[in-house]
Amino acid sequence: MKLTLYKEIINCLQNRKLPITIEYLRELTEKFAGTKEETLYSIADQLNQRRAKATLWKHSRESNTLFETILNCLLCTSVGEEYETFLKKKLRESNIAFLDENVLRKDGYDKTPDIKLEVPIGVNGKVVNWIESKALFADEECHKTYLKEQLWSYWNRFGSGLVIYWFGYIDDLNFQDEKGIQIMDEFPTEFVQPS
Repeated sequence: MKLTLYKEIINCLQNRKLPITIEYLRELTEKFAGTKEETLYSIADQLNQRRAKATLWKHSRESNTLFETILNCLLCTSVGEEYETFLKKKLRESNIAFLDENVLRKDGYDKTPDIKLEVPIGVNGKVVNWIESKALFADEECHKTYLKEQLWSYWNRFGSGLVIYWFGYIDDLNFQDEKGIQIMDEFPTEFVQPS
């Protein structure tokens, strides 16, 4: 997504008071017709979470709003699991051997990507040793947070990898070339496997 479009969406969302309603998101889907509904929802959810963190003291007094924020977080966890399952299905269909984070944790790793490939693949001319699945839209703040809290750890342990932001990302993030951490918004359609 172009940064200008993202800023336009954020501007529309910031002009609304908490919480951002489903009805309003439907209006935005019509206004930004070329943007996936899930992407708009993800951007709105991130904005809601950032607003909630910035004004947590106020939300502790407004239990209904706090409850909605917690419920949104729980729903996002469920969506995340669905996309991890989808990723595993795509890997199996492509005959790519992998270990998931549950197996890696049993092997003693504390910070693990969602997928560790047993044999690396090539994507866009770069080696991919692991894949992280994120069922959300990534702006610069979101991506930097994931780099700091998760992705650099994976890179240090397992080498170069791939993060899939299923609901899209700001195009400019892809030009940052994060030392071998690629960004995509779908499972790669073209990749090279060792023969």
